[in-house]
Amino acid sequence: MQLFIVRHAPAEELSGSVHSDVDRELTSKGRKLFREFAQKMIKPDHAPQLILYSPLVRAVQTAEILREVIGLNREQMRVESRISPGMTATQLAGATQGANVDRIAVVGHNPDVSHCTSQMIGGGSIEFKKGSIACIEFFDEVLPQHGRLLWYMSPKVLIDD
Repeated sequence: MQLFIVRHAPAEELSGSVHSDVDRELTSKGRKLFREFAQKMIKPDHAPQLILYSPLVRAVQTAEILREVIGLNREQMRVESRISPGMTATQLAGATQGANVDRIAVVGHNPDVSHCTSQMIGGGSIEFKKGSIACIEFFDEVLPQHGRLLWYMSPKVLIDD
C-alpha cells in the first residue's frame, strides 16, 4: 500500500473579500504550479487509484487538479471529513481503511499533513510547503509508525515560479 500525502496548493489569504478559511480558493498561480508539479511527479503507472480530500474548498480544488492529471474519474475521489483541519494520524489511518486499492492520495492541510507524515514513518520532522507531496509505503494497512518514506518533494524544487 502506498499513501500519497498532499498539502493543498497555494490559496487566497483571508481578506476583505474572503471572510472564511473554509471558502479560501486556490490562486491561479497555485493552480498552475500544482498542475505542473503533479504532471512531473506522478507517473501514470504509479498514480493513486483513489483520492480522499478535506471538504475545505482549497483541498477540493487541489484534489480535482490531481484527479485530472492522473486520469481518474470522479467516482475515484471522495470528500472525507476526517481529513479536515485538526486531523490526527489515527484519523488518517481510519480514513483509508476499507479501500480496496494499492495507492491512495490524501489531500489535506498543514500542520496536520506534516505531523501525520512524521507519525506514519515513526518520527522525524517534515515541513510540508504548499502543494508538496510525500509518498509513504506500508507493507499492509496504513497504521501510524508502520510506514516507510519513499519520497517527499516540494513544487519549488521542480517548478520555476
